[in-house]
Amino acid sequence: MVDMRATLNDKLLGLTNRELSFSDDRVFHYNNINYHLLMLILQCLYQKPINELIEEKIWQPLRLEDS
Repeated sequence: MVDMRATLNDKLLGLTNRELSFSDDRVFHYNNINYHLLMLILQCLYQKPINELIEEKIWQPLRLEDS
């Protein structure tokens, strides 16, 4: 299982110690931090790696064997 906590912590620390790089009239920069948070929450709740959760909760119930 890949430990995303270190990556997530680095991202959070990087975000909190950084000034905004744009003003109100500039372009928004997309960030995937919410997907990392969701992955950590699910892994903590189920005590399983995310790939096992996806297999058990999504692929198997949908009978997606070759996906």
